[in-house]
Amino acid sequence: MSAHAPGGDPDQLATAVVRQMQHEYQDLDIARATETLAGHALEGYDFNFYCLDLTNTAMVRTVSTTNSIHLIFCQAEDREWERVEPIFAAITASLVRRLAPP
Repeated sequence: MSAHAPGGDPDQLATAVVRQMQHEYQDLDIARATETLAGHALEGYDFNFYCLDLTNTAMVRTVSTTNSIHLIFCQAEDREWERVEPIFAAITASLVRRLAPP
């Protein structure tokens, strides 16, 4: 997670992550993703890719308030994703619930 000054373009932050992931991983599947949490729109991308012969899943989301823009990134090897994704979701929910109203 990283926090940025308000007024920027959240999609530009998420797109920078997409470009870096494309640079790192040749066989990268990317899907646009949007979800709503505590009244906030979280927008970004889901990724699936191979690393060291293992399949991996990652996600990047941005959330904006009048005070800040937050970038959230989670990644895990697929055998662990099912176990750790609820933990990532709980951490994200805790962060978003503490943000200023949308």
